[in-house]
Amino acid sequence: CTSIFKSLLIIISLTIGLLSSQVVMAQPANDLCSGAITIPVDVGSCTSGNTTGTNVGATDSQESPAPCGNTVYGGGDVWYEFTMPAGETNLVIDLISGITGGVLRGQLYEGSCGSLSRVLCASFLDPNGLVIYAGLTGGNTYFLRIFEGRNDAFGSFVFCLSTLPPANDDCANAINLTVGSLADCASNTVTTN
Repeated sequence: CTSIFKSLLIIISLTIGLLSSQVVMAQPANDLCSGAITIPVDVGSCTSGNTTGTNVGATDSQESPAPCGNTVYGGGDVWYEFTMPAGETNLVIDLISGITGGVLRGQLYEGSCGSLSRVLCASFLDPNGLVIYAGLTGGNTYFLRIFEGRNDAFGSFVFCLSTLPPANDDCANAINLTVGSLADCASNTVTTN
C-alpha cells in the first residue's frame, strides 16, 4: 500500500510540474489584421495622447504580403489602423519607448485585411528618432503592422502618429505678410493647424 501511495504521489507531482511549466500567453486583441486597433493621427504634432501596445503573446498573422525591404521577419506582429487626415501626405511615427533587447519595425499597408497592398517597406522604429512615411493620401485608411524582427524580444511599447508640422511652425520660418488696403483683404486666405 505504501509503494502505491508513493507512486501515486510521484505521478501527481510530475503532472503538476508539467502543467505549471506550460505558460499560456493570451494573444493581444490586435494580433490579426482583422482586429487592428484604430488610432488617431494628430495634425502637426502628437497631442491626443500616446498609444501603448504589446507584442507579448503575438503570433504570425500570416497576412500577405509579408514585410519587404532589408528586414528580418520572424512573426509576432500586431496591427493598427488609421485614417490619414485630409490634405496631409506625410506620416510621422514617434516611438516613445520600445521593448528591451529588440528592434521594432513598422510596415504600412492599404486595402482591406486579406487583400492588402504594401505602401512602404518596413522601417526601424527607433526611440531616439522619428520615422517619416511620405506620399500618403489624405482621407485614406492605412494599416500599420508592428513587429520585432527576430520575434525574440517581447514587451510593451509606446508610440504616437502625427503629420509633419507646417513649414512656418516656429519663428525662424515665419511667413512674411504684406499689409495692404482693406480692399486687398478679400483675396487673402489664412489657414491654421
